[in-house]
Amino acid sequence: MADVASDLRAGLAQQTGPLDPDTFVHAVHDLSTVQKIRDEATARLDRFVEEAEQSRLYGVRSVAERMLENLDAAETDAITSLTSAETVGTDFLLSPARARLAQVLRVKGRFSEAERLFALAERGEIPLTLVGGVRAYAGVCSAQQKRMTEALVLFEQAVDDNPHDFILHIAETGIEVIEKALPTDGFGPLPRSWPERAGFPAPEAFQDPQSGLWGFLTADGTAVKLAAQFTAVGPFRGGIAAVKTEAWGAIDRAGNVVVPLMYDALHTPTVGGDVITGFVAGAAVAAKDGRLGVVGRTGRVLVPFHYQHVIAHAMGYIATVDSFSWAALSLEGQDIATMLSTQDEAMRLLDSLIVIDDGPI
Repeated sequence: MADVASDLRAGLAQQTGPLDPDTFVHAVHDLSTVQKIRDEATARLDRFVEEAEQSRLYGVRSVAERMLENLDAAETDAITSLTSAETVGTDFLLSPARARLAQVLRVKGRFSEAERLFALAERGEIPLTLVGGVRAYAGVCSAQQKRMTEALVLFEQAVDDNPHDFILHIAETGIEVIEKALPTDGFGPLPRSWPERAGFPAPEAFQDPQSGLWGFLTADGTAVKLAAQFTAVGPFRGGIAAVKTEAWGAIDRAGNVVVPLMYDALHTPTVGGDVITGFVAGAAVAAKDGRLGVVGRTGRVLVPFHYQHVIAHAMGYIATVDSFSWAALSLEGQDIATMLSTQDEAMRLLDSLIVIDDGPI
């Protein structure tokens, strides 16, 4: 899968200068070059119309507009980029799209909205290099709100995740600002947990001690959101959770059934060895009549039910009908390669298709 924006992201990275300790905004080396990159991203939007391509190109244009100090245009493009990423549903798109919108909101001074998006951008099946960049700017956002202890924790985590010179520069700049401010501002409140920073994004499962049935609590745990009515549940991931009465399906946060309760199981093995009860990047491995397939978050069948094993990968699925011949499938269930001799061969093929959005946030 070609990355239609990699060269543009690289160009923006070259134009990104030091972080100003007074404004917490990066200097720009050459505004005319940034303008050319923005214009090229606009031209490519007419040629590349798939949602993933649109998300990456709008992300580039958002960063360019922010560097040019056109913040309203940057916010509009960042929202469009995130909307396209949500349609695709993969963490490789969602994380940078969330982070870029958060960055615009941070520069505009809308810190509470920004920090929630930064927190959400940390999670998912994404490389630590990206996590490090997200946490570095989340630390800046915390420092701007005088949450100094929290900022220091995030800077430390950022450098542990990604010790690149650019990340070190952001952390060191933030720490220098904090050191100067400590005599007057102090360390601020205690660091918040991830759910607190993320705005309690997901209801929590609970089991009724009398009936033994499962339901969900509101995000802050203060009241019942969904009454205990299920024999088994999985965690909320991406706004939906796998639930079981007599059969498995899925509900959204309002309790609406979004995937019919008709499957024998909704357990998704991943290439990392974990098995998630429910959905990974908006899809779940489902069992029906002794065979496995994949269903999406709206209930649409993405991979038909004729496999013995299906393993979720960031770029698709590894599947076999007999454990002797393996296939690599796309996220939409289309054959990328069949008759592969081993599971590892299919995994290597899908690994080679991974596109990491490694440009500036």
